[in-house]
Amino acid sequence: MKQKSRKRNINRDKRRKLNEKKRKASRQTCAGSVVGEICLLNAQTVLLFEANQVGNYDKQSIRMRNQVRQTGNKLAKRGDFAEAAKHLSMAVGGDMASPECGSKSASAAELAKFAEELVMIQSNYTQLNNCSIAITEACTMSNETYNEAYVEGMNNCSKVQKDFKKLTKECLDNESNTVSSGQVELEETRRCTCWANAATAMEDLKAAKCDHKGRQKAVKEAKNVCVEVFKKCKKMEDMSHYLVHECMDDHSMKLLNQTGKGLHEHAMEHAKEAAAKEAAAKEGRGEVNWIIS
Repeated sequence: MKQKSRKRNINRDKRRKLNEKKRKASRQTCAGSVVGEICLLNAQTVLLFEANQVGNYDKQSIRMRNQVRQTGNKLAKRGDFAEAAKHLSMAVGGDMASPECGSKSASAAELAKFAEELVMIQSNYTQLNNCSIAITEACTMSNETYNEAYVEGMNNCSKVQKDFKKLTKECLDNESNTVSSGQVELEETRRCTCWANAATAMEDLKAAKCDHKGRQKAVKEAKNVCVEVFKKCKKMEDMSHYLVHECMDDHSMKLLNQTGKGLHEHAMEHAKEAAAKEAAAKEGRGEVNWIIS
């Protein structure tokens, strides 16, 4: 009996020692696992933040700058429509209070058509002369929408995000480095430190509040208003080419000292220039070009 009892005690001691080794190994593995998990979590969080929030900000910033540039380009062209109004005035004899359209010897049907075109000319002339003011009002962004302080903030955000992306690239480059067997632990520590620093930089970037989705939406709405007003003026200008062609006759000669043919050629040349500009713009947008020949 004593021998069996002693045997059971020895087996119990062996099992206890074995279990203790397992628990010790488990604690060591667990500790290493926690460090590895934190390192992995930092890397995942940082890379997701860069792909989503930082990527979205970059897109918002590019779109907003392009929309501001487009609005400024339209504003710079606000005076272009005065020349078209001047041509209309010449085509009807220079007196918009008592305009003339077409030949006085035309048929009754033609005279009725000229009368309708005179009404269009007067409306077109007024709108073209108002284009400069209308475009200035529509294409001048308010300080609430876009201002120098905001531009400075955008530039600062761009710099901070550039530094952040540079840091994440360094961390990714570290992951691809090959090291000797004796340097593995040191290299792992260095990699985890890099991702920890990137995670801190990420929090600093969040605090900078570089998400400009709301502001970009306001800029887009302002740009759309500007473009719509400019398009209306452009349509008036295009219509003026047709009206000049229809109404010019001998009553226009006193202003231009040209023959009817010469005035027609002048108007057509102006139309070709306008069409060429529009064709170039369409080509830039990848659209089909139709040029007067």
